[in-house]
Amino acid sequence: VYPGYVLHSEYPFTDTKFGPYDGGNLSPHDIPRTSKWHVWGYMDISTEMAYTFDILRCNWSPLADMADGRAIAMIRDDLLGGMLDYTMAIEESYSNMSTRKWENAIVAARLIERPQVIHEVVSRIEQFTNDNFLYDGSWMETSPSYMRQTAGWMQQISLAMKGYEDPAGYRHHVTGER
Repeated sequence: VYPGYVLHSEYPFTDTKFGPYDGGNLSPHDIPRTSKWHVWGYMDISTEMAYTFDILRCNWSPLADMADGRAIAMIRDDLLGGMLDYTMAIEESYSNMSTRKWENAIVAARLIERPQVIHEVVSRIEQFTNDNFLYDGSWMETSPSYMRQTAGWMQQISLAMKGYEDPAGYRHHVTGER
């Protein structure tokens, strides 16, 4: 059911706006904060659900029989894949919040085996680090708290990537890299 969830856009001191799953009546201003699951679109990938799915898929055989044998594919493709597709499609702002989105995307992409997303995140990180850090290595907003937040999430991204290797034979469709 996730692909058809109603979108909602929430911002402090404004009315919550709701829109159809395709975002048809929301303004471009609403889109970065618009989500289906979380209060912010940046964080619409539930890593808790991704980890739970991984545990159940590996350790609970009745899951394979649910929904006429389609439960695993539905969770993988419609729920987690839907969260991943929705969140990665939000126009990239390369802000301090992007790091949170990327960490969650890496976790989900690894668990549902979407190496192309890993490559996209790595590409975005390269642009992010090249364009948004000052020459002295500080984060562009120069606030110690934002620097700590951004550096902390960069560390989380590193942990999420630890040990990752593309599946055998996989090459990125654009760059050809492994």
